[in-house]
Amino acid sequence: MGINNTCKLGAFFVLFVCCLTSFAQHSKEDVTLISFLKTLEQKHNIQFNYAVNSLEEIDGDLPNENLPLRQIVLNLETAFGLKIEQLTASLYTIKIAETQIFCGYVLSEATNVRIQGATIQVGATGTTSDADGYFEISLPKTNAQLLFRHLGFEKKVVTISFASERTCPKFFLTPLNETLDSVTLSAYLVDGISKTSRGSVAVTFEKFGLLPGLIEKDVLQTVQALPGIFSIDETVSNLSIRGGSHDQNLILWDGIKMYQSGHFFGLISNFNPQITQKAELIKNGSHSKYTDGVSGTISMQTDRTITKDFTISAGINFLSVDVFSDIPLGKASSLQVAARKSINEWFTTPAYRSYFTRISQDTEVEDNVSGVENSDKTFGFYDLSFRWLYEISDTELLQVNFVTGDNDLSFFESTVSNATNSERQSTLTQNNSAGRISYKRFWNELFTSEVSVYETDYKLQAVNVNVLEDQRFLQENTVSETGAKLETSYYLNNRFTLSSGYTFTETEIVNLNDIDTPRFLSRDSEVLREHGLYAQLDLVSNSGNTNLGVGGRLNYINEFQKFIAEPRLQFRHVFQKYFTFSILGEFKHQTTSQVINFQNDFLGIEKRRWQMADNVNIPVLESKHVSGGISFQKKGWLIDVDGYFKTVNGITSQSQSFQTKYEFTKTQGSYEVYGGDLLLRKKTNLFTHWIGYSIMENQYTFEALPEITFPSNFDLTHVITYGSTYSNEALTISGGFNYHTGKPTTLPLQDENIVEDEIQFQSANSDRIDDYFRVDLSALYTFTTNASHKIEVGASVWNLLDTANSIEQYFRVSEANTIAQFNKNALERTFNTVLRFTY
Repeated sequence: MGINNTCKLGAFFVLFVCCLTSFAQHSKEDVTLISFLKTLEQKHNIQFNYAVNSLEEIDGDLPNENLPLRQIVLNLETAFGLKIEQLTASLYTIKIAETQIFCGYVLSEATNVRIQGATIQVGATGTTSDADGYFEISLPKTNAQLLFRHLGFEKKVVTISFASERTCPKFFLTPLNETLDSVTLSAYLVDGISKTSRGSVAVTFEKFGLLPGLIEKDVLQTVQALPGIFSIDETVSNLSIRGGSHDQNLILWDGIKMYQSGHFFGLISNFNPQITQKAELIKNGSHSKYTDGVSGTISMQTDRTITKDFTISAGINFLSVDVFSDIPLGKASSLQVAARKSINEWFTTPAYRSYFTRISQDTEVEDNVSGVENSDKTFGFYDLSFRWLYEISDTELLQVNFVTGDNDLSFFESTVSNATNSERQSTLTQNNSAGRISYKRFWNELFTSEVSVYETDYKLQAVNVNVLEDQRFLQENTVSETGAKLETSYYLNNRFTLSSGYTFTETEIVNLNDIDTPRFLSRDSEVLREHGLYAQLDLVSNSGNTNLGVGGRLNYINEFQKFIAEPRLQFRHVFQKYFTFSILGEFKHQTTSQVINFQNDFLGIEKRRWQMADNVNIPVLESKHVSGGISFQKKGWLIDVDGYFKTVNGITSQSQSFQTKYEFTKTQGSYEVYGGDLLLRKKTNLFTHWIGYSIMENQYTFEALPEITFPSNFDLTHVITYGSTYSNEALTISGGFNYHTGKPTTLPLQDENIVEDEIQFQSANSDRIDDYFRVDLSALYTFTTNASHKIEVGASVWNLLDTANSIEQYFRVSEANTIAQFNKNALERTFNTVLRFTY
């Protein structure tokens, strides 16, 4: 399904790009300066004397020929560095003005980051900025007009009076279509984390500081430090955004939807931190271009800058070894490649053993049935990603992305029967591979378009052997999704932007269960095709103090013949200089979710499987979310408060990770969550301190269950994070703690708690497991040998106090017909170190 469609879309896309490129190169006849002068001579009955060879190479934006002649002459002088003298009423002479070297720096107005590869031009003379944004150019000693250009930024023309410039000034370029999504709260948590005018949180890893317990810039670990997002079981594959389940999060890597998010089956991120340069967390009020993700969106991006210098870095820590390289391929192209692999094939570290123990506890990998021994337990992971950029012209950009990540676990099960040893291997593999190609064109300063196609393929496969019965049980869960997008932005002026587009996705999900003895085969395949149209108008006031985004999507699900309309709203207003008020709202939907059929599926490690909505037993998820907040920022202090209400309809009990009561119940329902998020931060020259607090009331409604309404499995009433960071030019130290109330659970009845071999439980989620508390510490030191070489050395301690935190609790009937209680614990105290070289 997916591959055939990808080939068709890819062929169409290549043809489309070729046609556009050809059209762009041949649709406009060039007007040279000399031909323009001849037009002026005829129109004004005058004559220009000049050396043809001195003017024939000059090109650029010519003035309007209908302007007064005096104004045209002045514009030509400043734009092209000319000296035009009038000798008689009808005779003019033109010479190239005397020049002198002029220097400057080019920076982004939005981020203050220096821009490499910007084109600076005056007349026929041009140059580009280097890695520090620095440039030098010959300018006439009279006034001159500098033209600045760079892909993705507005063109800028600056008139320079050379005599008044004694230093190298800075020139700021405005990102195209990004002025309405500017940073409003910088250093929101630590350096590199900021809050945007849309209410989202942006992470720029080039500027990123250090968080407690982390020595790598792991996106999915980083976002857990923010109020309103937490992991229900300490993994990055079970993130909850304002009370939702992980499958309700839209996770994007350069515009590709990813169905797998973690290595070590969720303990670390699946996305290589060396190539992932930016990330955006959207809890509410997402732009109309986003579909899916009824709970939230995490969008990651690679760098879109074409590098001029070769860069390579290599690092090793107690879990993996990685390498990254940024390779220039001429002046208009560059390639980024990143690879990472677990190190256990060479040696086993204490950190690796802690992680393996964490994922395998209370599973068949750790303890098998009586009479069966496990041996040769191995686990490994790897990921590979690349990004290729090609600047077809100053206004056209081609981008190709690919990413793949893999987890592999295996062990042997053996038994002795009648003096004969039997041994077979059980395995579990998880993989997500994806690719995308996009073509972006800046038609002019006002209009931008981007067309893209992507393919993402996910596969979870388990081979579970039973050596006692000589049986093999094969399970597979696969997702294949093909998508195509057309996105446009019309930049009316500094105040208004109109965005619109079309999206198409075709998703196939296959679930396979195959037993060899006795023979049983079940294969379910479901396909959905969805079309979407969106439009959004963004505006900013003249003062820049007010932002408003209003938009909507119209989605059509082909197989259900169902339309779904989704309005979106983002509003922000700054008042009294230091205060900001915001309102956000959105309707969203999604057609895929993860369910658990049995706790021992897929060896009991990754029990969740993706399932497609059928609009009968598994409804389409639909959410409504509204929030309002106020923030205060002054002299290093930041207070940010948000209150919200969210409701999600169409959930199933199988998607909510019940492990006690209703573990095997299949029914439909909804949840409502009321809550608030608070962040308090103080920043000084070298220190940053912050505390985040979240409070919520998260309630299920299942009409078919006796309780009808009861607390959600993701109802962590109180969540607190605290951190302090010290940072100078070389050393960064960060420490802090995480606390949350215990996860809801259901206890067995005190009396008559086993009936017909089934446990009888109290009211659903009427109790809680113990509260969670963890202290973390990390440090990183950077040795800079010269401008391009550096060495980083770091260490971290996760769970410094070695607190025994329980994250899951469930019950089973023992062989003695009593109730046995099982608890799964969080990661024990774990040390990690990193050594990284960058050249």
